[in-house]
Amino acid sequence: MDVGRTEPADNLGRMVRVLSVEPTAPINYVKRKLPVATGAWDTLKYGEHVHPFTVAHSTTANIVDDIFGIMVQAMKEGTGLGVFKRDMRTSMRQKQWYGRPEATAGGTPR
Repeated sequence: MDVGRTEPADNLGRMVRVLSVEPTAPINYVKRKLPVATGAWDTLKYGEHVHPFTVAHSTTANIVDDIFGIMVQAMKEGTGLGVFKRDMRTSMRQKQWYGRPEATAGGTPR
């Protein structure tokens, strides 16, 4: 057996160990950012985007905090973009921050 070669089972074991480790550096980078509500994408200028976490058109801190928390959770759990989007939309709909307003019995939005 060649000393420099590994068997496929060895490589699979290494891959599983690597993929099961929480990506601490990216998570810590994001967690150091402060959630900031902004009205437009260009509210912050030049290098100001380095420190805060912002969400376009999210003008209240509650919305930004919720999205920030869902994003950090998705990073920690290693869920994909689809799961992040689903969780974010579910949270936003529950708080009536996303989608069209539901009509009441009188036909007007709530």
